Amino acid sequence: MQRRSWPGRPKDRRLEFAGYAERIKGSVSVRDVLTLNGIPVNRSGFAVCPLHGDKDASLKVYDKGRGWVCYGCHKGGDVINLAMQLYGVGFQDAIRKLNEEFSVGIEIDRQQTEKEAFQAAANIAKMKAKRKEEQMKAEAAERAYWKGFDRWLELDRLVMDLEGTFDHESDAFPDDFCKAIIERNEAYEDLVTLEERRLMECVK
Repeated sequence: MQRRSWPGRPKDRRLEFAGYAERIKGSVSVRDVLTLNGIPVNRSGFAVCPLHGDKDASLKVYDKGRGWVCYGCHKGGDVINLAMQLYGVGFQDAIRKLNEEFSVGIEIDRQQTEKEAFQAAANIAKMKAKRKEEQMKAEAAERAYWKGFDRWLELDRLVMDLEGTFDHESDAFPDDFCKAIIERNEAYEDLVTLEERRLMECVK
């Protein structure tokens, strides 16, 4: 039996808007949205977060303006996610607003042709593959971070253990103690780098 379509039944436009989202993210950056709303981004990529009472410029812009994360309120995402939270709107309305504010030129309310719908489906498949790849990178960055953390913690405990094995009033510290401190400091520097990489992979 052939399935009937009910008159006036709303069209599911999620696939269509997912395609619009990729165009928006390719045309509008996080820096653009912040600047338009009177929030400057410094040379280091930091800005005052508009989502909480931020006074320390806790929001960091990553990936050439395509991603962001706030170290204060621990929120992050892409430009559409920022617009949703900044303007208090849903996904589709955020796309409409960015399309209008930055004159992206997407004819959102025009009926898609069959060719355009096919292209949108192909774009979604490509986007899903990209997201899977990004997820794998994020998971690898997470594992690398905790491995680095365990290494730093191990060295930190070693330094504390060695501190109790010699007289601190002596003129020279033992070689093994000095070596442990150097290795611990190097491990901490590596940990900071791994943390930045982990955050970058999480907000892409």
